[in-house]
Amino acid sequence: MKLKEKLYLKKIELLHKYGMSRGYITPFSSYLYKELNETIINNIPVSMEIKYLKPNVSPGRCYDRSLMMFFAMEESELVRGSLEYFRIFGDEESENHGWVERYDYVYDPTWRFIYDKDFYYKIYNVKNTSRYNINEYCTRSNYNKETYEKIKSTTRETIKTNLNAKVHLLITVPILRELAKNNEKFKNELEKYLEEINYDEDEIIRERDEKLQKIFVKEKTSK
Repeated sequence: MKLKEKLYLKKIELLHKYGMSRGYITPFSSYLYKELNETIINNIPVSMEIKYLKPNVSPGRCYDRSLMMFFAMEESELVRGSLEYFRIFGDEESENHGWVERYDYVYDPTWRFIYDKDFYYKIYNVKNTSRYNINEYCTRSNYNKETYEKIKSTTRETIKTNLNAKVHLLITVPILRELAKNNEKFKNELEKYLEEINYDEDEIIRERDEKLQKIFVKEKTSK
């Protein structure tokens, strides 16, 4: 690591400690996770994605994660911009970052902290921002609008009766259980959610096989 990079990291560390001590920076709260828990994307709550499934290696999927939070947080804005941190440690293609803003606060999905907006913009020397509220996002394309409407219409109750969603979970759940095996909180939240949607692997497989059999019989008799 170059001297310039070491000095920059030390500066960020000191500014971060100062921000924490003055209340300019706070960790994501239980209230925020409760809000995120109400929105389900890819058949799992956004809270679970943000809290437990943060990538351990670059890239950090900040665009995906900020979009999920944006869908879940009322009266928020989706923001894209260039941060000095990534300008120093990345390149022109990786210097851009994604986050969410609401009122005078920044919600960063990579570091999972809530920042005073002015403080965030100063310490990371934010440049070249673009932002959208939910109405602006949806009017940009029919795809955006349809995606948002589909997500907001997905609930624990709708998943209970959606065989396709439950079949998708047959692939996802074993992976999540493996990731959660050494994290008791993650494990408990996952199992609670699966109970809420009546997740039963044997029943899902039975329903899936019955549906496939009906399709097979229908196609066979139509020939």
